[in-house]
Amino acid sequence: KLMLLQPALAFEQLFSEKQSRKVTWQTPEELEEFVRKVKGGADRLEGLNRRLRHAHQQICDMVVELAGINLLRQKDQFKKKISDIRIVVERAAHESGCEEGDVKPWKIHWDHQIFKVMEVAY
Repeated sequence: KLMLLQPALAFEQLFSEKQSRKVTWQTPEELEEFVRKVKGGADRLEGLNRRLRHAHQQICDMVVELAGINLLRQKDQFKKKISDIRIVVERAAHESGCEEGDVKPWKIHWDHQIFKVMEVAY
């Protein structure tokens, strides 16, 4: 959720540009411009949310696959899968444009999931 905080605040900023509670426009063109900005902001936020959900599900699937790998017998394959998970996490964080502090809880979450898999594998 934190990963969407900055984009959500930017979206909210579109509405706070109007200082008064009453929202009015002088011309139809101003209204159309406002609607275009709101739609564009909503589309960007929706797209980011979709990409992050996709990355989250992809990582979840990879962690499940990791659980199926025998740590003692397939050590290299286990390490490769962990590396692949970290790559997907880093790519999703980078592509989302989120601040490091907003991404940190998500990374910690996945570190905990990997730790649980390793705990069971040992």
